[in-house]
Amino acid sequence: MTLARQLIAERRARLSAEHLLILKQAELSLANQKLGLRAEGLSVEVDTVCSQNEQVISDLGADTQQVQIAEQRLSLALEILKNGFAVFDTSSRLLIANLAYFSIFDGLRAMRLSVSYSDILSFVTQESIVDIGYWGSAQWWQIMLQRWQALQPKPKNIKFWNGQMLRLIDQGGSTESYC
Repeated sequence: MTLARQLIAERRARLSAEHLLILKQAELSLANQKLGLRAEGLSVEVDTVCSQNEQVISDLGADTQQVQIAEQRLSLALEILKNGFAVFDTSSRLLIANLAYFSIFDGLRAMRLSVSYSDILSFVTQESIVDIGYWGSAQWWQIMLQRWQALQPKPKNIKFWNGQMLRLIDQGGSTESYC
């Protein structure tokens, strides 16, 4: 191959490479434009999501404050009641109770929120808080537990160690029970 032919071949290769470079630069420029548009779109989406998030946080704060106010009102209302009042969850654990309810147990330390109804029955028999009459402790506990588990337990009069009487009215619900 002669020098002239070599130079022509190299020139053609260089022109071909320059042409390919121009094409790749155009593709790169187009890709950069698309990326820029997508970045702008994402920026708008991020701004929208941030704005919505701020609104949700604001609404949640307002709702939380309203729940706290409602809880305070409920607590005050329950404490005004002269009768004992308690709410149990679906696992028969004490969720809420007023002072009148707790006073029945005369400061028994085991009586606290989250105690099970079954344990409460055990406490009142072990501590002789209730007069179980001719029933044995285990028998009375079983009767009371069966009553509790009934769909609509009938009211029951309970006599305390000091002769005072209490009318026990349980109202079951779909999620909680009231005593």
